[in-house]
Amino acid sequence: MSQDPGAVRSLPAHGAFVVQFGTETDVAHGRFVGRIEHVVSGQATHFHTLEACLAFVGRVLAHIYGQPYADVPSSGEVMQTGSNYSHPCSRPVVE
Repeated sequence: MSQDPGAVRSLPAHGAFVVQFGTETDVAHGRFVGRIEHVVSGQATHFHTLEACLAFVGRVLAHIYGQPYADVPSSGEVMQTGSNYSHPCSRPVVE
């Protein structure tokens, strides 16, 4: 099976995240608990709401693309670093 070269270019690695949902997740009741990690930088956070998970994605992508981001409260997040990767921009992603 061959991949469309255009599709690969439109999905760059710096936009990739790994999301792991914990056993406390209860989809039927809208409860999402887990951890998300940005693949390239290794920056990670734990989340207790889907909104917090998406807020992390928004902050990382805004940082990468040099765009402002109107952050939402990030309750329940704990910043972790998973690698020695240093992004070309020097400002922190998660406050």
